[in-house]
Amino acid sequence: MEKNKKRADRRFQKQRMLRRAESIASTMYPNVANRWEDWEKWKAQWVRRHADNLKKCSCWMCCSPREFGEPTLQEKKFSQRERFCDDVD
Repeated sequence: MEKNKKRADRRFQKQRMLRRAESIASTMYPNVANRWEDWEKWKAQWVRRHADNLKKCSCWMCCSPREFGEPTLQEKKFSQRERFCDDVD
């Protein structure tokens, strides 16, 4: 019974990611459908290709600062708070 549930979960997650990829494709290319006859075919291929990896960007502004050895925003706030609390005592 558990094996069938795992399979069902994988299928559900795959369908969810396909729907999300389709939504992203429609958002990224909003006016292409009116001008391009092969839009549906191209969109289906794009969705299948990108459904497993939907990270939109890997530039230095969008990715985690830890990849570059910098603390995250939360870590910066904590260190500032820690310094402030030490100065008050």
